[in-house]
Parts: sequence; C-alpha cells; structure tokens
Amino acid sequence: MNKKIRSQILYTSSDIISTISYFLQKRLSTKETVANIGNIVESVKVLSFTNSDFLELNRVILRHNTNSKIDYEDCMQLYLANKHKVDAILTSDKSFCEGLTRLFDVDVISLGEIG
Repeated sequence: MNKKIRSQILYTSSDIISTISYFLQKRLSTKETVANIGNIVESVKVLSFTNSDFLELNRVILRHNTNSKIDYEDCMQLYLANKHKVDAILTSDKSFCEGLTRLFDVDVISLGEIG
C-alpha cells in the first residue's frame, strides 16, 4: 500500500448490498436475510451512484480503456470509492478494473496481501 489509511470507516456500495441480499435469500429466510442486511448497513457507510456518475464513468472507460473487455461493476466500485475519497478497496479479484486503477487515487489491495 502506498499511502496511509486516513480513517477506519468501512464503505460499500448499494450494488454490493444488493448482491449480498441475493445470495443470502438463497439460504436464509426472509426474516434472517433482512436481519443480516440490517446488521451490515448499520456497520458500514453505503455509497450510491447517481445518473451523472454513470455517465462520467462511461466517459472515463471509453477514453482510457485499452482492453476490449472490462468489468463494468469493478469500475463502478473504483469510481465510487474515488468520488467519496475512500482510501482503499479490498478485493479478491486479481484483475480488478485492469488498466483503469491508475486513473484514481484509491489503493486496490488484494486479499492475498493481507496476512
């Protein structure tokens, strides 16, 4: 990591909450799913996209993407983290937003780097 973490607030996006709820619903009752989502959102700050955020992200991707394939959802997370001045993103994705991480002031930390 090339910079000091400024705070210990955990962030996530509304998109990730949606994904978590999808998987919880497959194994848990509605009541358990709702309780788990409630616990998560009480523990983190949830960040959301606006229409203009999507349009700006589209411009960034089209302007700077040299790879014909890119994970749009990864780029959404990186863009949102940068917009809200989040220090770092923790991911298990070894190719997280390839090629575009250099455009943002957010460290991308692999789970393998944490020990």
